[in-house]
Amino acid sequence: MKLLIAVLFLFLMVPQTAHAIEVVWGTKLYKATNEIVCTEPVKFGNVRDEAMIRINRFINLYKKDFIESELNTIYVCRDLIYHNEYWARGTYLRDKKAVFIEIEDGDHMDVEFVLHHEFSSLVYHKYFSREHTAQWVKNTNYDYRWYTMTDDAETWGDHQLMSNGAICKYATTDLENDFNSIAGFYLTTYTKEQFISYLFYYPRLRNKTDILVEIFKPFLR
Repeated sequence: MKLLIAVLFLFLMVPQTAHAIEVVWGTKLYKATNEIVCTEPVKFGNVRDEAMIRINRFINLYKKDFIESELNTIYVCRDLIYHNEYWARGTYLRDKKAVFIEIEDGDHMDVEFVLHHEFSSLVYHKYFSREHTAQWVKNTNYDYRWYTMTDDAETWGDHQLMSNGAICKYATTDLENDFNSIAGFYLTTYTKEQFISYLFYYPRLRNKTDILVEIFKPFLR
């Protein structure tokens, strides 16, 4: 009986998810259409437990049937290398319904934000229609173009960008990343309130958010 109680105690101490989504700590190199290196995070300390708390918060925002049908695997990486580049904090594989996130040694704990950002790409490719595209473009007062990646935290809340319909500089790189960025800020618990406070002042950003909400609303708890 004491052994059973001890086992139950340990089970309850580990963050659990009621969903059938596999969480994998590091993985091998993918060489199909994408080159992804995802090294295994450390096992000491509470790094994995803290990551799981945030993963469960992300998963539990969505209706169970929806999230299980659209997402198979979350790969958690110490270091994430994408096409030999080290700047990516997350990515996804559409055909495998998988997302990757980088946490290093617990230094990056914006797990919830990155998961919403990457998962929204899977939603985008399946549910973002031509009508949505037309409406979105009407509220985009800039040309999409790539730039040298820097710290986008510096552009979060920039007046000129938001006036033009972008929540951050990364959103100006292409339409998918624009959608991802709004999804990340709107759906994440610790950025949502601040993000919503901007919408009254920036109609282009508000109109884009309305499109995103229209897509996501049926799938949220």
